[in-house]
Amino acid sequence: MKISNPFSLSKQVSFDFSGSIDEGILLLSQFVGKLSFRPKFDDGLVGKLSKEQIEIYLHRPFSRNFLIPVFYGKFVNNGSKRELVGQFKIHKYVKMTFYLGLIGIVAFWIYVACADHELLQARSQQMTPLWACIGSIVFMYIGLYLCRPIALKDIGRIEEQIRNVLTKGSI
Repeated sequence: MKISNPFSLSKQVSFDFSGSIDEGILLLSQFVGKLSFRPKFDDGLVGKLSKEQIEIYLHRPFSRNFLIPVFYGKFVNNGSKRELVGQFKIHKYVKMTFYLGLIGIVAFWIYVACADHELLQARSQQMTPLWACIGSIVFMYIGLYLCRPIALKDIGRIEEQIRNVLTKGSI
């Protein structure tokens, strides 16, 4: 049985742009807000923009939701035209949190095994922590899949807004 990857939410995209790379960065910077720790009261594109790396995601008011897809890309010259090339990936903090949770659960059971704990010798109600750990892993995994439809919708919205900014100069 193959277990699929809950982080496999990636999509390659490219956006044509007729101006220079500097013009593209300037145009995007007019519509993409800067990352900050203060709450924004309107939704829209937020991210980091530079010639080397572009990172854009959709911000929702009163939310620091890291289950959203993030566009990572850069401007490249393809002959006489320029393109913004990149891909959508799940936010790095989601992966980190998921793996830290798994490491914590595995570390707990390694401790139990090494300490010759009573949990390994019990056959009845004392195995509840094991089931709680297994349940936590299953719920984390299922939670990532339940967020996929929202993430796919966000990818379409971010893609549309970037395309509008680079072609029409507006969102």
